[in-house]
Amino acid sequence: MKIIDVDRATFEKLDPVRRVIDAPHAHRFAIVHHDSFGDYGLAWNSELIEPSITTVANSMIWIGVDENLVALELHQGRFLVALTLHYPLFEILEVGSAIVVITELEILVFNQNGSLRFTQGLPDMATNWSFQQDQMSIELLDQSTIQIDLRSGKALSAIASH
Repeated sequence: MKIIDVDRATFEKLDPVRRVIDAPHAHRFAIVHHDSFGDYGLAWNSELIEPSITTVANSMIWIGVDENLVALELHQGRFLVALTLHYPLFEILEVGSAIVVITELEILVFNQNGSLRFTQGLPDMATNWSFQQDQMSIELLDQSTIQIDLRSGKALSAIASH
């Protein structure tokens, strides 16, 4: 799978159902090319932000950019998730049996089927994150750290800034 930068005209030639993220007043355009399932179009506003793409079990693709998130079931071409996020997207990761969506001020955790497991608001901007088994550690801009259990959504600890 690869991301190909394109112009507006090329993006608009795609079948509208293949335009999975189509932000109003978009400044950037790309095609996500998947060898088996074809091309999907992206249109977003920021000149600086790049899309985040994660493939799960070669049957589902999660795509996010700016404040938009979609999950597609590739075999039937169905949308499982289509959300406008509250905050800019940083990254989409598969962690164990979960899909973790990290935004500037919120963590969203989905099950493999696209259902939402939980969300966790953050008191400050996320700057770094790591995982150990089913636990996520998030460092914040104020240098504090929060640990979250990815199965339950429970905040295990909040470590004060240094």
